[in-house]
Amino acid sequence: MKNSKLHIKVLSALVLFAVSIILFSTILIRNLYYNTKMEESRQLSFSYAKTAAGLIDGDKVVEYAETLKTDDYYNEIQYYFDTTLKTVNSTMTDLEMRYYYVFIPYEDTVVYIWDAVNPYTLSHLGDSEGYMEGGKEAVEKIYRPNPPEELSVAIDEVYGHIVSAYYPVFNSANEPVAVVGVDLSMPGIQDKLRDFVDMIVNSVLIVTLLMGAVLYYFVRKGLVNPLLKLNDAARDLVSDLGSKETTELDIHTGDEVEELAESFKKMQVDLNEYIRKLSVVTTEREKIGAELNVAKSIQMDMMPQIFPAFPDRTEFDIYATVNPAREVGGDFYDFFMIDEDHIGLVIADVSGKGIPAALFMVIAKTLIKNRAMMGGGPGEILSDVNKQLCEGNDAGMFVTVWFAILELSTGKGVAANAGHEHPFFKHKDGMWELVTYRHSVIIGVVEDARITDRPFTMEPGDRLFVYTDGVPEATDPDLEQYGTQRLLDVMNANASCSAKEMLQKITSDVESYMDGSPQADDITMMCFDFYGTPKTSSLALEIEATHDNLDEVLAFVNEHLDEINCPRKVRMQLNLIVEEIYVNIASYAYAPGTGMVKIILDDLKDPDGVRLTFVDQGVPYDPLQKKDPDITLPAEQRPIGGLGIYLVKKNMDVLTYHYENQSNILELTKYFKK
Repeated sequence: MKNSKLHIKVLSALVLFAVSIILFSTILIRNLYYNTKMEESRQLSFSYAKTAAGLIDGDKVVEYAETLKTDDYYNEIQYYFDTTLKTVNSTMTDLEMRYYYVFIPYEDTVVYIWDAVNPYTLSHLGDSEGYMEGGKEAVEKIYRPNPPEELSVAIDEVYGHIVSAYYPVFNSANEPVAVVGVDLSMPGIQDKLRDFVDMIVNSVLIVTLLMGAVLYYFVRKGLVNPLLKLNDAARDLVSDLGSKETTELDIHTGDEVEELAESFKKMQVDLNEYIRKLSVVTTEREKIGAELNVAKSIQMDMMPQIFPAFPDRTEFDIYATVNPAREVGGDFYDFFMIDEDHIGLVIADVSGKGIPAALFMVIAKTLIKNRAMMGGGPGEILSDVNKQLCEGNDAGMFVTVWFAILELSTGKGVAANAGHEHPFFKHKDGMWELVTYRHSVIIGVVEDARITDRPFTMEPGDRLFVYTDGVPEATDPDLEQYGTQRLLDVMNANASCSAKEMLQKITSDVESYMDGSPQADDITMMCFDFYGTPKTSSLALEIEATHDNLDEVLAFVNEHLDEINCPRKVRMQLNLIVEEIYVNIASYAYAPGTGMVKIILDDLKDPDGVRLTFVDQGVPYDPLQKKDPDITLPAEQRPIGGLGIYLVKKNMDVLTYHYENQSNILELTKYFKK
């Protein structure tokens, strides 16, 4: 047989079934037979015990036990016991009565009065012996009026494995004075049981094997062989998919198996047709997929992707990301220098998804930037773009836009919000806050809609964060939205991070919240940090980072602080901070060796202040990521470390860290608030 797995399974199932039937039948019949035989033994045993007890004069029993002398009555009873035992064993083939006797029970022994003659052991009048195992308890249970008729089973070295029936002999006062015992041979009963079970097992085995063979023949002919043919046909179909129109299957069982074979033939015809159509569709899909990849690349290239975006500008830092829900999407961001002193910031969300949204996004982005370069405020620019988008917009597409223009020299800006999400704002010494105000209408719908401006001001150290609704509307597996409050919590938990690091933290938290749920909308974010344009004078000291050079570093800093008339309180704060940062670099940056550290001190004129920059080529380490200690705890309960960096954060106005050209660069800014 080409494939015998099913055949083996069927045969194994039949064998298992046969074995189960034999075992179940054997156990059931054995128990029934055993219980029946034991009940017969009980009835017969107690019948002979009660008959003997009724014949015996209880008053005479006590006399025989005391005198140990026999008479005619004694001999007559003895003759009864001998005759009965002999008769029972010669006429009843299913019951072997081994002992038939009368005894008087005492505390630890029994004294025999009568014992029928038998080929095993024989006790005479007055003989005594101890109880067999369980014998005393059995006698105590029946030594009373109306005794229970329960068999006692015992294994004794002298008498062997026996079943005993005990019944009391009463005197004229109806008091029990002796016990009649009938002992049956248990091995005899078990031998009969074994012979019976062997007969049953053999009978069931023969019948089961015959029935199993017949059943196997019909199952193999009507089920196994047709299924094997279907299996071979299916294997041929898979190995040579689409090459045959139909497969010849000679199956005529007249049941569901034959119907399955016909269904298989029809399936093969339908499958071949499906494969032909699928080949055409797959070719087209691959072509579309390739085109979508090109479209995605073009769309991403239209947005600024290289960071830092303006490496020669020190007035600000900016970082943005976009993650489309499909190959291409409708979200976009943009930032561009309108002139040397003005930067434009744009984030927008086009209605819909996929290619239509992407095409509309390209048009909107191009129009906004081109119109912005012509001059005017954000509201005026978006109003003009709205008119252009409404022309020929039969598809009813629209876009929400947040657009701002910031003057870098003064920090003064103007923003326009056309139906977009509210921005977040953070002052240099504050927490992130959601800035809410009335929006203007979305663009692309109402041709004569006017977009209003909203002025704002950014001080050095202030931060701005804008985003699309894909962030707060991201859902978890239970369809609960991420929400604005959770976004705010994540931002405040990472308030000291750079723009890039904060967007990475938000992205990671959103993905964790979604927990594998499909992304329903594009996710776009942009963070803008404003540093201002202070006029500075700069001094630098490059020195070996050792603890011995701390005094020289402090002298360098204090000498320059004297020149710029630094307030005494600020000087004390700066000395503590310089010592903390320098000692950390000397201790850990190059451990176990040493290296160079450069300290740059910049005099800020507008507003007045000072910026300290530490540059080393040690192991990369961002101290701003150090978790703040819980200062509410007693000193002995706080973990060691972290307090120095915490004091630095609290005493400085602006702190930034970045790793560039294999160097740790830590900038600390302190303003003179007179």
